Formats: sequence, structure tokens, C-alpha cells
Amino acid sequence: MTAIRTTSDVPGSEGGFDFFDALGPSQTRRRRNWPRIGAALGLAVACGALSVALYASAGARKPVLAVARAVPAGSVITASDLRAVRVADDPGLAPIPVGAVGGVLGQHAAVALVPGTLLTRADLSGGPTIPAGWASVGLDLKAGQLPAGLIPGQTVVVVITPPAGQAASAGSGGSQGTVLVDAARVISIAWASAASNSPDTEVTLAVPAVLAPSVASAEANGQVAVVGLGG
Repeated sequence: MTAIRTTSDVPGSEGGFDFFDALGPSQTRRRRNWPRIGAALGLAVACGALSVALYASAGARKPVLAVARAVPAGSVITASDLRAVRVADDPGLAPIPVGAVGGVLGQHAAVALVPGTLLTRADLSGGPTIPAGWASVGLDLKAGQLPAGLIPGQTVVVVITPPAGQAASAGSGGSQGTVLVDAARVISIAWASAASNSPDTEVTLAVPAVLAPSVASAEANGQVAVVGLGG
């Protein structure tokens, strides 16, 4: 009669099917792995959500105009005064879009513009800004009556020059080298050129109102010059 052997009789069986259970990971080991897997999945989801948020934020940024360099109040705004930056759309901000730059160039700064700030409509003025108690005076100046490189916003000294026939006279007194305005401001300037068909440079100055008639009179007599100051 053939003897039937059970799995419990096989050496190394370790109690039947318990042998196969021993080959796999223990219950304790499986329980330790699940928290790690959960943490990894959570980190992956968080990274994905962050990437989506950053992408959406970058896509919502719009190109607007910012101030590239200091612009004194009253100065004409040029292309070199501006630069394009991208900012997030915010109802609390009202910057000027880059596409509207054509309506900005040639306008005057209503206030002193600071580099790095966003440009808004409130910063612009259609005409030169003249402080209270001051007046604007237009001058037609010839070569030698103003320095090269004069720019809007620059501070100048207005000088009364002697008449042409007395330029070399000694002891003529009075008008020779007399300072009329010690601190005027250039509002605008149009340099003489072949295109302008004029040999004179047109300069508009802001001067104290009480001195404006004297400056206009000296200009009419061809006895005025401007000297640029630094700063």
C-alpha cells in the first residue's frame, strides 16, 4: 500500500502553505511601504499643481510700460525714457499697455518719473507743467547762444549779453555778462536743422513770472543766452 505524504511532511515546508507566505514580504514590511508610497504620490500631485499654477500665472502677465530713467516733471517723454515689463493683471493697478506707447511719446511728464515704476495716465500731461508763480518764455537762439546737448528738464542760467557793437568794448557796464535768471528750466527744445528750414534753435523756458518780461525783451533784442548747469 502506497503511503501518501502531506505537505507537512516535506522538509522545509514549514507547515504547508506557510512556506510560500514566508517567501513574500512580511505583513509588517508591507504596512511600512504604504506610507512612503502615499507620501510620494502626494508630493507628485503637489508638484504638478504648482507647475500648473506657475504656468497660469506666467500666462496672465501682460506687457506694460515702465520708466527706464529719471524724467523731470514737465519734460517731453521719449522712447529712451521707457521700457517694457510684464506684470500680473491686477485691478488695483492701471499701467499703460505697451501697445499704447504711440500715445505716450511726445507727451510731458506731469510729475517727476522714477526709474523702475509703472507708467500710468496720471503721470502724463498734454502740455508742459508750469509751477505756480512761473511762466513759459520762448527763445529763438543762434549758434553760440546755447550749449550743445541741452535737453528738456535741464536747469539753465539766462544771461543778458551786450549788443553786437559793444561786445569788445571795455567798461560798457550794465548789460555785459549780467545774470537775469539764475535757475530756469528747459521745457522743450527744437534744434536748428535743414528739415526745420530755420537757422535758429527754438527753446521754451520756465522762468519766474516776475522775470518773464525782462527775458522776452532781451530775446527780442538778440541779447540773451542760456548756460546749462549740471545735475
